[in-house]
Amino acid sequence: MLNQTIDIWLALFYVWALYLFQQREKTTSYYFKIGVAFGLLIGVKYSGILFAGVLVLFNFKHFRKNIDLKKLIVFISPILVLGGFWYLRNYLITANPIYPGGLLGFQKHPDFLTQNWYPITSIIENPSFILTFIVALISEYLFWVIALVAVPFVILAKKTKLKSVQILGLLGLANFAVYLVIPSNPLAVISDIRYLFPTFIPLILAAFLLAKEYKFLQELEVLAILTAAAVLPQFLYRPKIAFVWLIVVFVILAFARRNLAGTNSKI
Repeated sequence: MLNQTIDIWLALFYVWALYLFQQREKTTSYYFKIGVAFGLLIGVKYSGILFAGVLVLFNFKHFRKNIDLKKLIVFISPILVLGGFWYLRNYLITANPIYPGGLLGFQKHPDFLTQNWYPITSIIENPSFILTFIVALISEYLFWVIALVAVPFVILAKKTKLKSVQILGLLGLANFAVYLVIPSNPLAVISDIRYLFPTFIPLILAAFLLAKEYKFLQELEVLAILTAAAVLPQFLYRPKIAFVWLIVVFVILAFARRNLAGTNSKI
């Protein structure tokens, strides 16, 4: 499976997990669905563990208040089955559950050189990397790069009263912090910028909520369509990606619409 395809699936599972957390239900079946989403999220890629952990932290209060032993078992079981089996398989074959990486005493494979570099180390050791990073951001995310700056600014400047925007914005920033410590080749910045999918998903959702609050939702929708259309020429070379791309677009827009139409008290 291509690396890009794995990150697209990670983005889809992350959107589903984020959507479920937004519901904040109390039923046993609800915790089972979250467990399935988490199992798929951590099973598709190792970084899914970190992004799932951030989601739990942001919803820990609701979890602690409403979960009991039965719900906990129902929640953990699909995580172990769908996600844990891959780590178990790695351990049985290589004695390292996160092979070829290394952590907590588990030795990485000597050819896995990427783990010697992280975005944060690239920035510290080579400040010019920041310019390369910004160019890569614009190249891959186009107009939505503004969300990475605008949404946190609006929150810090207290220009919005929407709790949902505040939480989504902080969630995006937390995921950005995760990105900074994910192994990444400094010579493949544009390719590895896909690791920011979980960062931009909540920030884009927050941008739509802000657009409604400040009454420029239609303008943002037009810009979103134009931005999406800008990537269509790439499908001439990779037509199979078009199907997955359309799914991502429709899921994100549907989730944004649901938040815009509903109340802001749930999130």
